Amino acid sequence: MESTQGKDLVTQVALSTGASQAEAEALGEVAGADDAANALFAPEYQTESSPVHRTVWDDHCPVELFDAPTPSAAQGRAKAAMDAAFEIVRRHQRAGTYVNGDGPYAGKLSDALIADLGQVGYYGALIPEEYGGLGLDFPAFALEETRMAVIAPSVAMQNSVHEAIGAVGPLLFFGNRQQREWLRALATGNPQSCFALTESQGGSDLKNMLTRGVITDGEIVITGQKWFITNVYPGGLMCLVCMLQGPDLSPSPQVLIVELPREENERYWLTRYKLSALQELRNYGVNFNGLRVPLANWIHPKNVSNGLTIAYHLLNRGRVSVCAVAAGRLRSMLQHMRLWGRTRVSMSKPIDQRDLPLEDYARMAGLIVCADAFRDWTAWLLQKGYRGELETGAAKVTVTRLLNEAMERIYPQFWGGRALDVCHPYSQQVTELKAAEIYEGHNNMLCLAWFAALTKRHSARFMMPIFKRVQELGLQRFDPANPSHLWQLRKELPEYGKWIARHQVDLRGHTPLPAVPRELARCARAAIHGLQGMAIVMDGAMREHREDLINRQGVVQDLVLEAHQYIAVLVTALHARHAGDPVVELAAQTFCEEQLRRLRGGRRTREQHARLVELGRMVREGRFHLLDGVPEGEVNMPWEA
Repeated sequence: MESTQGKDLVTQVALSTGASQAEAEALGEVAGADDAANALFAPEYQTESSPVHRTVWDDHCPVELFDAPTPSAAQGRAKAAMDAAFEIVRRHQRAGTYVNGDGPYAGKLSDALIADLGQVGYYGALIPEEYGGLGLDFPAFALEETRMAVIAPSVAMQNSVHEAIGAVGPLLFFGNRQQREWLRALATGNPQSCFALTESQGGSDLKNMLTRGVITDGEIVITGQKWFITNVYPGGLMCLVCMLQGPDLSPSPQVLIVELPREENERYWLTRYKLSALQELRNYGVNFNGLRVPLANWIHPKNVSNGLTIAYHLLNRGRVSVCAVAAGRLRSMLQHMRLWGRTRVSMSKPIDQRDLPLEDYARMAGLIVCADAFRDWTAWLLQKGYRGELETGAAKVTVTRLLNEAMERIYPQFWGGRALDVCHPYSQQVTELKAAEIYEGHNNMLCLAWFAALTKRHSARFMMPIFKRVQELGLQRFDPANPSHLWQLRKELPEYGKWIARHQVDLRGHTPLPAVPRELARCARAAIHGLQGMAIVMDGAMREHREDLINRQGVVQDLVLEAHQYIAVLVTALHARHAGDPVVELAAQTFCEEQLRRLRGGRRTREQHARLVELGRMVREGRFHLLDGVPEGEVNMPWEA
């Protein structure tokens, strides 16, 4: 039976801070769904056993769980299919048939492109071979997403929707034998699939979910509206989250596979709008007015009582895909900068002969290594069976923030005024890249959910017994300086006091580091120590703000982003050792040093500047091999006599 502990505790705390009954129940519902999602996994793969949670709260950091191996590249039939897909995209780009030229879907990925990609098996990369797919594991799939994102990020994003969070995921992991037969068609890309959770008034806010499904006469009748749904195609399959009810079912969020009609009608139609992001993908509002789907399309395995559990599982995979696509976009930006660096001449010298542009090269190289590190690490953990919401959440928030650092502070400033030309990739893609902080979970909301997941066990173990006792005693506010209060809580406080004392001394350690270059090892140890130190820091915030911390969102976000930086340093330092490339190692070192400097404060040292310039020269000379095969692009607004 599903545990209600998390749901009940969150509801009680929210009510104590003055939240309305409806708001408290909504927060409790989300907490309950999170508990249910966690319970799907074996204990050794649940949140409390994840590498981040263990490092923050337990006695040792399991270094080996931050040290992901290099993904195995696609082989045999899968490699041939991915190579063919790559060439198909380039052929359509050269022929001008990459996007539709006219009609209702003008500017969107062309039907001819999608058909050609489907024929070679691109859209079945994750689908097992027994269902006609390529059978890639998730790390190899993420690697291919980065490769495709270099030349066609919209194609990579489309397939991440189709396979990572669309109908493929729920069918593969939660569907019954009959439902999984859909995978054969999905492997061909016809039908395309999408994921529908967001509504005009919210996504994971269950009390505001207005789309309804009613079970009647062996069918489900759907009414309501979904917004910002990517990859909606006529005749496609939709993974729909709605409030489902029936004769023996109280309204609860559930997942349905909806076979979308090929033509819009009075029971189903699209709301079209123009987004400045996702311009090459079909993103629409979807309206239902009594659309009927077979009851057999309801995905409800016995161990899943809440459909949001399935959604959480899918979104973790989607967040890995965000990192994979970002890694490709960062490569394209740096390669384009190299073109301008040697083309633009100032004071009789190309600008890539000067320190500031070289440092820009170096900073971009560091961002690429970090994005690769998060991609490989999180994909590996999910493949191993971990739930991974702490790790994928940290990856998505961190990599999209770094992507926007590149887009706001490095890339356009390197290009100067030309970046503002409508033909420049910056002007064309700036909102595309900003949008990455919003989809697959808004970064601000992800930070709040991340903190709740990380501190849940600690809160339940120490804070909640004190909170409950204070409520029972009718105290307005517990005062640790009041002897009477201490006496009344004499049963609840000693164990907590022991925990505080032990962590103030901080005698915790870590499993041995693998063979890592000395400077990267130094960064890794600093990150481990910093991440372990977050336990007493977060506990201090919980003690200071107590139950009101649920409303101190700025405080929570600051704590989470600090923890994310330590995670980024640790993962990047360990990732670089697998490259066997001193340039990648130097890029990782400069990135880690910069993140630690930002955490500690102070200016860059002379030695740090020197390392950035040295790395920049290596990038300029073509020795940063993560850019191999990446197109340079073009110089816009060429000066002509």
